[in-house]
Amino acid sequence: MRKRLIVLVLVGGLLVGGVALFLVILLSQDGYQPAPVVSSTPSTPRTSVSEFRNEAHWLAAEVVGEMTRWAALSGEPATAKVTPNDASGVLYAVEGVAGELRIAQHIWHPEDYLPLARILLAKAPPGSSPASEEEGENLAASLLNPLTLVMLARDTAVSARLAASPADPLLHEQAALLCATMAYREAAGRFCDARRELCAATAHLALARVGRPVPGICGRIALALIDALSQREVAALAAVETLPATGRLAGWRRAIHLRATGNWVQSTIERGASMIEQLAHCRALAYHQGDAATVAWLDLAQPISAPDWGWIVCETGVSVENGHRFARGGLEEEFEELRTLWQQVQRRDMDQADLTAALTLSDEKGKSRRVLSIKRWSAFLDRHRAHRLVVAHNFCQYTWGDGDAAKELRDLCAGPLAAAPLMPMVRMHFSQDKKYLTYVQQTAEMVGRDPSLLTAWMWAHYRFGKFKTLMPKARDWWGGIAPPGTAMHASIRADLLTTLQQQVGDQAERALLIAPHDAGLKIFLAHLRGLKDTASLTALFGDQAEWNLHLAGVVAKHAKPGEERLAAYRRMAALDPEWNIELARELVKMKHEQDAVAVYEAAYKDCADRVLIANSMGWLVTWHADHGNMPRAREIADHGYEVFSHAGIETRAKLDERIGDLAAAEKALEALHERYDDEGPLLAFWKRTAPRRPESRAAYERQEKTLFPRGQRLAKVSGFSGRPVTGVEVTSNSQLASENDIRLGHVIVAIDGVACDTTAQYYFLRALTVDQPLAIIVWDGNGYRQVIADVPNRRLRVNLADWTSGQELIP
Repeated sequence: MRKRLIVLVLVGGLLVGGVALFLVILLSQDGYQPAPVVSSTPSTPRTSVSEFRNEAHWLAAEVVGEMTRWAALSGEPATAKVTPNDASGVLYAVEGVAGELRIAQHIWHPEDYLPLARILLAKAPPGSSPASEEEGENLAASLLNPLTLVMLARDTAVSARLAASPADPLLHEQAALLCATMAYREAAGRFCDARRELCAATAHLALARVGRPVPGICGRIALALIDALSQREVAALAAVETLPATGRLAGWRRAIHLRATGNWVQSTIERGASMIEQLAHCRALAYHQGDAATVAWLDLAQPISAPDWGWIVCETGVSVENGHRFARGGLEEEFEELRTLWQQVQRRDMDQADLTAALTLSDEKGKSRRVLSIKRWSAFLDRHRAHRLVVAHNFCQYTWGDGDAAKELRDLCAGPLAAAPLMPMVRMHFSQDKKYLTYVQQTAEMVGRDPSLLTAWMWAHYRFGKFKTLMPKARDWWGGIAPPGTAMHASIRADLLTTLQQQVGDQAERALLIAPHDAGLKIFLAHLRGLKDTASLTALFGDQAEWNLHLAGVVAKHAKPGEERLAAYRRMAALDPEWNIELARELVKMKHEQDAVAVYEAAYKDCADRVLIANSMGWLVTWHADHGNMPRAREIADHGYEVFSHAGIETRAKLDERIGDLAAAEKALEALHERYDDEGPLLAFWKRTAPRRPESRAAYERQEKTLFPRGQRLAKVSGFSGRPVTGVEVTSNSQLASENDIRLGHVIVAIDGVACDTTAQYYFLRALTVDQPLAIIVWDGNGYRQVIADVPNRRLRVNLADWTSGQELIP
């Protein structure tokens, strides 16, 4: 049992001095005890007990709090209480400083906090050794390669100087750049949250403005980073014009420009560029093209070794090959980062006994204050480790189909990693866990105490489905679709608040003026405006649809069948060769078989994702067999079987069945059942071959009776009322599901006119019909409706689980 997970960790081949050995020791131990858990009894809807009225209030208080903590080193009050004067999120009273805060520009603009900063530093003595602009340039140059060790070392130096000279404006600008650089590295997927770092950067810039109205180089870079990271894209592009276009700091200008636009096509970042620049290019590829293009670039560019590349790849979904490399194989990188932080704090190596303490590292009392506190670093690593664990688990469970490996990751989270602060949120993603509802409860209690723990991405995921009533009210906390004056995560928040029946159209239109390159916001507005033709969509998306796969996909979806849709798919295939598969399918629909064969063959030859290829070659194998080219059909089918993907195995089995080798077909489908825990194709095979094969008839009747002990029940929408007693719950989202208005928490109660009470029944019934749209009856919390989903291979690409009434937390 333990040996498998050791292989899981080492498979990435990214061994870093001793971390792999540490994991072997850690994961080989037997008899570890899971962390104690609270009762899983469903809770009543809760109201937040946070001291803050909403997110804007918390953010303002976070900035002011950071300002007062540093000003306290010069003898000023150590605390200040921020209280809203109205519901607008604009005007605040600041007790303890006798000041007022007005957010006139945006929540992270240092000018808005300058009046308070002047009060706080009014009596601050001058420092004994003021910083120089040259020191700032040297810091900015070193942070072009922001490895954790580099940032820790620079933070130690800046923090010591700032503690001795708490009013030095250049030191505060350096501190702001450190904070903004940490925010720039943030790439934790659903756990991604750079708001605290942006607050800290803003606080330091406000304090710097007291003694230096015109910012130096560190201040200008930090300002541009704040604008880019808060998705104030227009402002960011203006800010980068103030940065050097040549010389050793020009990389900041190129990186922030690309971060603001995402336009990888126009990127001038080349191999050998700084890490800051390469991070921007890597992110642009991942967000706008996908993981295949991103990994191809990484292999070519060979950037400096860092966990950041895996963080970014895992943010946008991974193929099987990249899942092994970056999700499973990347876990050891998380422990290397943890060990690095531990060594800096404890001045010794980390061993097995130190793990619990390492997961909850904080600043020691009596030690000098740090700009990037150990607590801040610990939270940063916790978010990224949490995301990698969720991606690795879901990859093992659903993409690769290795339930044993997924369970071992759940065991890792229940045992050695249980002390990690975000672990309840991590374990909420493990619906197979018997204590699933316990983690729902724990997460709801955490968020009830402190809503700032969740970003809108996380809130949207946790707010709905089984656990929606446990969460505080989203509209009370978020207020608008972005922090005041920004467009940060606007599309996610707009979708969340729209689901809560809050009108956000005007806010979204204003946000687009701030962030004209936000593809998610454009897609949201296209839906809100009801745009359904390529002309109006292209007018909204502009030339961004030429290099952003998400926007190009929306255009293709609404293209008219025929040449218009073919042209759309060809544009997408030019961006990503994997889209040749969709192009070929469209050609098949249009009866352009010869063209379809050519495109399929090109995809088979050129596509890097061999699992996708194995899963997509069924039509081509059949075509070659129909046209007498059995050797080519066998070659492609054998490749799919060697890859051992779900559809690849099924394609080979169908070819075996076609040529009459029923024993080989049955053997292949039995292997599929064992590997992917999906008996549907095997059952369908038994049913098809039952008339001519007694073994198939006996096996089918035996299994049908096992799955449907009372026989199959015909089902219509009109036959359902009230809450379903049993069914199949949708436990994740996907683009295909969303396009058919199916979401997390919905319950499927019938498929193809037959009721399904379990996932096993659903898979069985789904397999009995081929080449037809998926016809399902769904309960969405409000009622039942029929959904006809024309999706590839009759799969919605969502995770499913058995559902029974009383399990859910919806009252």
